[in-house]
Amino acid sequence: METLLNESARTAIEHGPGSEADRRHRLLHYLWWFGGQVLSHRRKPPVPYSGLFPPTRDPSIQPRMELSAAQILDSPPPGEPVIAFPPEGSDSGRPRVFLRIGVGDASWTGSFEIGHMSVGSISMMPDDKHLFISAKGAGYIIDLKRRTLVEQIGTHVAFVRMDAPRTLFLVDHNGMSLEMFGRTGRLWKTDTISSGGFREISLEDNMILGEARQASGEGWVGFSVNVATGEVRFEDAGSL
Repeated sequence: METLLNESARTAIEHGPGSEADRRHRLLHYLWWFGGQVLSHRRKPPVPYSGLFPPTRDPSIQPRMELSAAQILDSPPPGEPVIAFPPEGSDSGRPRVFLRIGVGDASWTGSFEIGHMSVGSISMMPDDKHLFISAKGAGYIIDLKRRTLVEQIGTHVAFVRMDAPRTLFLVDHNGMSLEMFGRTGRLWKTDTISSGGFREISLEDNMILGEARQASGEGWVGFSVNVATGEVRFEDAGSL
């Protein structure tokens, strides 16, 4: 359910406030809250629905969702500080997007130089100390407590994915290479293993399985990546 909510949040950010994607995201949150009320039967009277982040049976989920909540702003809020990533004057001159991150008093506003993709996302990383923000493909790792830039990782982030236990965080760079982060930080990054696209990506038995597009005319070819080492193997082929 958390994965579904994260995906709906990504599309809501992409399409903006008031869009169908934004309404769908809020509806999913309501259904999540309502389901928790039906199952628990513990609160009397029932907790009113806030329209933001409903209570959950897993107390670790709600704080993560609140800290990684994001809203696209048309312009910087008047009179409020805005943190620039990267700092003004050290960027490339590409357009920026303004994001309000977090909920309530803990919220803050950032200005992010965008990348070269059409979508973006924001996720809590496995250590629960860093946010990963993709501003239309520009990848930023942000220290959550200090609200400072730790690292930029490219301008062609196509998608991100986290496993169910929240120990692994996978980044797709332009459908060509994969990068993995764990609770201790970066684990590995592959060389170019696709000519432009991945599909059927899954995590099974400490291996990433999927299909990569090949430029040699073979079409889609199955591959696996060893989570521990980053070693890539293609079907009926050796390792990379």
